[in-house]
Amino acid sequence: MIGYNGLAGREYFQPDFSYTISNGDVLQFALVVERAIEQFNKFNDIFMEKSINASNYIQKNYSLDIEEKSIVEAWNQIISLNSVHDLYAHSYSHPSSPFQ
Repeated sequence: MIGYNGLAGREYFQPDFSYTISNGDVLQFALVVERAIEQFNKFNDIFMEKSINASNYIQKNYSLDIEEKSIVEAWNQIISLNSVHDLYAHSYSHPSSPFQ
């Protein structure tokens, strides 16, 4: 993988299997692509190994199971925050107050 990581995608651009390019640096991009093509032609097996490593990394760290757990955890935190907010709001409400 060769390219700009967009900052949010930094975790995908591991040095073991990718080449990060500075945003907008077209010359750097062209040079890295040229070098990668040369290395691919000389050492195809290394690139295949990098490809497998990248696939394994993504599957290990971004599986559907991990995504599901992350979503459930986020919603549980949201629900907990709402519960605390509701509890706080009810404990400090005064029905006779003219400001409600």
